[in-house]
Amino acid sequence: MTFKFPELAPQKLATRSQTNGSDTALQHADGSTLQFEQAYTDALRWADALEKHGARSGQPVVTIFSNSFNAFRSWFGCGWLGAIESPVNTNYKGDWLTHVINNTEAGIILTEARYAQSVYDIADQLPHIKYCVVFDTPELAYQEPPKSLPFNVLSEAEFLNQAVARERREPEPWDLSSLIYTSGTTGRSKAVMVPWHHLTSSLQSGMFPRDRLSDMRLYSPYPVFHITGKAGFYYAAVFGNPSIIREAFTPSEFWTDIRNCQANGNIQIGRAHV
Repeated sequence: MTFKFPELAPQKLATRSQTNGSDTALQHADGSTLQFEQAYTDALRWADALEKHGARSGQPVVTIFSNSFNAFRSWFGCGWLGAIESPVNTNYKGDWLTHVINNTEAGIILTEARYAQSVYDIADQLPHIKYCVVFDTPELAYQEPPKSLPFNVLSEAEFLNQAVARERREPEPWDLSSLIYTSGTTGRSKAVMVPWHHLTSSLQSGMFPRDRLSDMRLYSPYPVFHITGKAGFYYAAVFGNPSIIREAFTPSEFWTDIRNCQANGNIQIGRAHV
């Protein structure tokens, strides 16, 4: 496949799926892995499933995921559809969660099962939502939702049923990859529009020493609802080495993860360490 903008993250993933498809793209600290080819195929299937359930190019899709493979599937699935991933802080509940979801005006929520109840609790305050897709987690499996919800609730199997992986129009540098919501220290969270070229420009900024990049195995135990948690996968797609993820940063597990996963790079907010 040939791309007009090969430096963007979705295109990098697609290219890796052809050239190094069986190599590891993401490695979880628990030992599970996701290969480049599977990550790309999954992204295209998620794009198809989103489209079948009403998502469209240029429209936000709310996602509520921990730092997990599904978080990246949803991000790149939105990317290949042209939709705008809108990840929500997983700690939000009540008014704060209502504000962010309604601010996007999205029609679809993708959420892990552990966060579904927080959505159900505010269901009558979400006039735009038509579907809420609930994904199993190791801690909690999909459960039948309350009967009185004003939107449809789907399981992962129902959402992905008959979804197919097909090549799509490539994203362009100015297309929005995400709406990243601020921490809300001076009021309710505000949406920051992040184009796909943002990750490319961050790499070009020299965050890491260039002579180390080709060997980089980046440790990224950071939330995917902020930019820091997303960078590792882009570096993996660019340089072919896996990004190491953990659901959340844990001081007691940090050095164990570094040794077990052979990570040699770590992003902290505002700076990088090698």
